[in-house]
Amino acid sequence: MCFLDSGNKVFHIVFVISISFLCVCHSFQVKAIPCNVSSSPQSCRASLYYNPKTTKTIEETASLFNVRSNLVNRTVDGFLVSINCSCLPDHDEYTWHMDYTVLNGDTWEKVSSKFGSFLVEKPDKSLIPSHVVTLDLVCGCSESNDLVTYKVEAGDTLFTICSRFKADVDMTGKLNGLDNPDLIHAGDVIFIPEQGKKIITLT
Repeated sequence: MCFLDSGNKVFHIVFVISISFLCVCHSFQVKAIPCNVSSSPQSCRASLYYNPKTTKTIEETASLFNVRSNLVNRTVDGFLVSINCSCLPDHDEYTWHMDYTVLNGDTWEKVSSKFGSFLVEKPDKSLIPSHVVTLDLVCGCSESNDLVTYKVEAGDTLFTICSRFKADVDMTGKLNGLDNPDLIHAGDVIFIPEQGKKIITLT
């Protein structure tokens, strides 16, 4: 038989509450930029900051994303992939739409990981090998900005991310609706405004 003294009980309760608090606070993963049929612009040039888990060439990355090689630029640890971001009539957020041939063993989680976790998963739709499906990847449009979609990596802070893109920390925080710029976590997807342009904030 095992007994817990009052001190251990208090510690256990505090630990559970703390973990629960962290889980509740970290609800931000991808805060997509909303759009509708009256949004302006309806489409724009945007970029995905793709950091592959294995070594890839520019040509392999271009093939994966179904774009021309001249639309892929190498970065320090990955690639910047230029895409056409748009708001389709039946969508309520900006996305990039591309065709993908389903492979044996594919799940939505595996496909999302393959594309840098920018994928809008559709678990209600089955992935049938050899079938072609349309994938939606999260991106962003603004009347006054070209935006880069970026997945936060372990060790990143908003300051280090913005330093890499020469973007303003406060303005980037506002763009992404971050009340506390320090509360970003590995796996979160944020939007970075390119240098030298005004930005609008998410509402």
